[in-house]
Amino acid sequence: MVKRSKKNNKLKGGKPYIGRFFREINTLTAHSKWIHSVAFDQTGQFMVTGSADTTAKVWRFSPDGTIDQSPVSTLEGHSGPILSVSFHPSGHFLATGSGDNTTRVWRMLPDGTVYKSPVSTLKGHSLYVRSVQFDPTGRLFATGSGDKTALIWRVLTDGTVDQSPVSTLAGHSGPVLSVAFDPTGQFLATGSKDNTTRVCRLLHNGTVDTSSVSTLAGHSGPVLSVAFDQTGRFLATGSQDNTARLWRVLPDGTVHPSPVSTLEGHIEHVRCVAFHPSGHFLATGSYDKTVKLWRIRPDGSNPKCIETLPEYSDIITTVSFDPSGNLLATDGDLGNVKLWDCSKINEYLRRRALTHGILATKAIKELTTENKKLSNAVQGRIGNPPDTQQNRQRQAEIVRKKYEGLPRVPISFTQCDRCRAADAEAAAWAEIDPQYRVYFNEMSISQCNDCPGVAKVIQTDEMPGGRMSRKKVNKRLSRQ
Repeated sequence: MVKRSKKNNKLKGGKPYIGRFFREINTLTAHSKWIHSVAFDQTGQFMVTGSADTTAKVWRFSPDGTIDQSPVSTLEGHSGPILSVSFHPSGHFLATGSGDNTTRVWRMLPDGTVYKSPVSTLKGHSLYVRSVQFDPTGRLFATGSGDKTALIWRVLTDGTVDQSPVSTLAGHSGPVLSVAFDPTGQFLATGSKDNTTRVCRLLHNGTVDTSSVSTLAGHSGPVLSVAFDQTGRFLATGSQDNTARLWRVLPDGTVHPSPVSTLEGHIEHVRCVAFHPSGHFLATGSYDKTVKLWRIRPDGSNPKCIETLPEYSDIITTVSFDPSGNLLATDGDLGNVKLWDCSKINEYLRRRALTHGILATKAIKELTTENKKLSNAVQGRIGNPPDTQQNRQRQAEIVRKKYEGLPRVPISFTQCDRCRAADAEAAAWAEIDPQYRVYFNEMSISQCNDCPGVAKVIQTDEMPGGRMSRKKVNKRLSRQ
């Protein structure tokens, strides 16, 4: 059992904190004992908190973003502390994992009220249930336990859960402290007290593809928390060795066995990790009583801590972003949940995407000018020389020698990683005059109005560079 102090639960200074990205907006006096888990539903309209007082509470947000100071519902029935909570993607159900070795699934009405009796009570574990999570499709449900196993359960059409697990993941030599599905629901990551993280592929019926199980070793202490980012690029792990690590998700969904980077800055255990919905930021909560926000580069290298929230009165055990990315919930005080306005993160991402879009547009204009020059040279229009076959050949030879031996790479820009599945990778090239092998580039930029993002360079077929060379474009983008 973690020992916690009972100091003043106000942040130092006694005034609401306003930082670069975070602004303190509310503190909910929710429970009589420590809060272990917080989760938002997919709409961002509801939040649930699970506590050591054996209850979970559901909170409702108003349309203007404010939250009711009293919970809509209180879930009672567990005989042990509630260690983890999770919403079903539909928002009609939520699950609670407890120290009484059971997991309960509750039905929730559209107004946030919850039936007093659970629709399912799962008793597959022999020790405490430390982590629970529904998969993104709502078909499967995972639980991690102190009995060193994780169980996969099938969710039925009426929202109840089959009483017998579909699969048992037995491979860890220590308690399973955290479970997380990837955005597709095809992979499950489990963090354990044995200092490792295991990632396995799940088949459509929930059974485990045993040939795909991989073990990520690197932490020197128990892995206390695992989380995939919603863009499907990275897996984050928080550990008792005072660090968090980023692991790259490969195109086939598996995770590279070596970490991309290590986040060092906390002086105590990193108890919880949570990605911002954009995938460009990661929040970490620690036993050192602080929450840190890290900026994640597209390749995951050299993450930078850009803000640290003021020290709490006690350790941090849970951090969670709402689906819009405008709100962060943390614990850290006895029975309280603190809410932070972090809408400045989305504003920052929009400004950054706009800046990169302007750069890309400028590059397109410069390259278009270069294309016209090349076209004029081929057609013998430079200096208004006579349009004869001899002059055309001479000018084409000058242009050909200029680009002979140069790497030929077209450049395409996209404002958001999520656009890559659409037409963001479209990069066109054309041959001005096949007879003299003179080519030019075309640059395309894809707009995405649904989500903020960062422009990035995509390299496809080889083509010659124009006035705005690939190196020059990369250099400009790196300055932003």
